[in-house]
Amino acid sequence: LALPGLLTLAGSDGAHFTRYPSLPDIFRRAGFKVWYIYNQMPDKESALPFLTAAKRADHFISLSNPRKEYDLQILPEVEKIFRSPAQKKLLILHLRGNHWKYADTFPEEMRHFSRTPGKSSKENILNEYDDSLRALDHFLCKLIQKIEKQKCNALLLYLADHGESLYE
Repeated sequence: LALPGLLTLAGSDGAHFTRYPSLPDIFRRAGFKVWYIYNQMPDKESALPFLTAAKRADHFISLSNPRKEYDLQILPEVEKIFRSPAQKKLLILHLRGNHWKYADTFPEEMRHFSRTPGKSSKENILNEYDDSLRALDHFLCKLIQKIEKQKCNALLLYLADHGESLYE
């Protein structure tokens, strides 16, 4: 229920969060053009009712694809948005990030830590998680570079909607 709390003024219990103004609603009222790019797992899209708040954006773009969920696929969409004539823009990027299954969050050519047959499953999972973090860092670096090229006032705020516990 963390994400509804980030997107709306609803309480922490998430009850009736669709009754409250959403972040897209608030920014639209302030004269912003709002884009929400959704890159989560496709099976979650229909199961998460909080997306009704996200879909209040002027443009809701779902990049969900069962075969390609890498966050890097968001960057061409961001470039299109930057070319939009809107003067005030809010982009909300709902990343695949570091969700399980970690090896599915980055292309094989970005693998840095080895996945070794015969090693414990725990070690391989930790290596895949570390690779997913490296892929997220790479994505954020590319995003920051694209924002800097705009030569405009900008704010990048990165929020995780939950944490992970790996063998702790």
